[in-house]
Amino acid sequence: MAAIGRSQAVIEFNLDGTIITANENFLLTMGYAIEEIRGAHHRNFMEPAEAASADYAAFWRALNEGQFAAGKFRRLAKGGREVWLQASYNPILGTDGRPVKVIKLAVDITREEQDNNRREAARVEAEQAQTTLVDALASSLSRLSDGDLTTQVEGEMQGAHQRICQDYNTAVGSLRSALTQVMEAVSGLRGGSDEISTASDDLSRRTEQQAASLEETAAALDEITATVRRSAEGARQASTAAAGARSEAERSGEVVRNAITAMDEIQKSSVQIG
Repeated sequence: MAAIGRSQAVIEFNLDGTIITANENFLLTMGYAIEEIRGAHHRNFMEPAEAASADYAAFWRALNEGQFAAGKFRRLAKGGREVWLQASYNPILGTDGRPVKVIKLAVDITREEQDNNRREAARVEAEQAQTTLVDALASSLSRLSDGDLTTQVEGEMQGAHQRICQDYNTAVGSLRSALTQVMEAVSGLRGGSDEISTASDDLSRRTEQQAASLEETAAALDEITATVRRSAEGARQASTAAAGARSEAERSGEVVRNAITAMDEIQKSSVQIG
C-alpha cells in the first residue's frame, strides 16, 4: 500500500462516505490539508446537484454491498477547481467478509481529460459550424434554383467557412452579372427582331399595295386593249364602208358617163334626122 501511495492519490472513507484519511498525493491534487477534509463527506468533492441525485446514493449503496467501482470521475477540488481522476473505489472486507471501509486509488488525468474535452468541444463546434454552413448554402441554393439571383449566404462564419461563404457570394454575384448581360443582349436582340418584324410587315403591306396597284394597272390595260380593239374594229368597218362607197361612186360615175354618152348619141341622131 505504501508503494501505491507513492505513485497514486489515496483516500479512505467510512461506509457512510465520511473521510478517514488521505495521502499527500491526494491532498496536493485536491488542494486541501488533511485537517480540512477529515470527517467531511465525499459529497464535498461533487457538484451539489450530482451529490443530491439518486445515482449518487446508489453509488454508495453498491460500495456498502461490497461492489467495486472504477472509471473516470469528475470531482471538484478546493475553490471549485475541476479535477478528473482515473480512479477505483475498493470496498475493504472485514474478517466476517463484510465491507468495513472504502479505499479510493486515483491518478490525476485532469490535463489529459481537459485536453480531450477541448478537442471534443472544438469538434462539436466545428461540426455545428459546418452544419450551419451547409444549411445556409442549401437555403441559398434553393432560392437560387427558384431564380432568385440576389440570394447571399449571410451570417457570421469563422475561418475557412467564412472564406467559403465569401467565395460563394462572389460566384453568385458573377453569375448575376453574367445573366444580366445576357438578358440585356437578349433584350437588344428582341428589339432588333421587333424592328425586323415591323419592317417585314411594312414591306408586306407595300408589296400588297403594289400588287393591288399592278392588278388595277393590268385591269386598266385590259380595258385600254379592249377599247383599242373596239376602235380598230370600228376603223376597219369604216374603211370597209368607205371602200364600198367609193366603189358605188365609181359605178354611179360610170352610169352617168354612160347616160351622157347615150344622150350625145341621141342628140347626134336627132340632128341627122332633122
